Amino acid sequence: TYTKSADKEANLILIGEGDQEAVAKNLVGKLDLQSRVKFLGQKNIKEVAHEIAKAHALVLPSQFETFGLVLVEALSCGLPVISTPSGGPADIVNDKNGVLLNDFEDDSLSEAMRDVFVNHDKFDPMKLRQEAIENFSVNIVGPRLVELYRELI
Repeated sequence: TYTKSADKEANLILIGEGDQEAVAKNLVGKLDLQSRVKFLGQKNIKEVAHEIAKAHALVLPSQFETFGLVLVEALSCGLPVISTPSGGPADIVNDKNGVLLNDFEDDSLSEAMRDVFVNHDKFDPMKLRQEAIENFSVNIVGPRLVELYRELI
C-alpha cells in the first residue's frame, strides 16, 4: 500500500514476503528511508483490510498474477491501483482507476506511484467502488462463469 502522511510525503507499506525482501531492506537502509518504508511481512485478511483502509493507493508489482483479487478489493474500498503487466491485472486496471504499467522497470513503477500520489484527486473513491461492484461483484462474475462453464462442457 502507498499511504499519505500529514506532511504530504509518501510512505510505503510493504505487506508480504518474497525472495527480494532482503535486497529491498538493504536498499531502504542505504537510502536512509526507514522512517518512510515499513516491512509488515505476512498478514491475515483482516490485517490486510486494515492496511488498505488506511492507504492512499494500492500497488501490486507482481511478475505474474492470474487475477489480482487484491486490486478489486482495493478498488472496492475506493483506492486507485497500480500494477505491472503481469496477466490478470490487465483485465482490472485502466486509466480511470489507476495505472497499468507497460513494463517491469523500477523507474516506470516509481513514476506511476508519484503520478497517482500527486494526482490523487482525479480518482473519485465512490466511482472506483462502483466500477468494482459493476464489474467484479458476485452478481456479475457468477453468471459469467456459469455461462463459460456451460460453453466448455
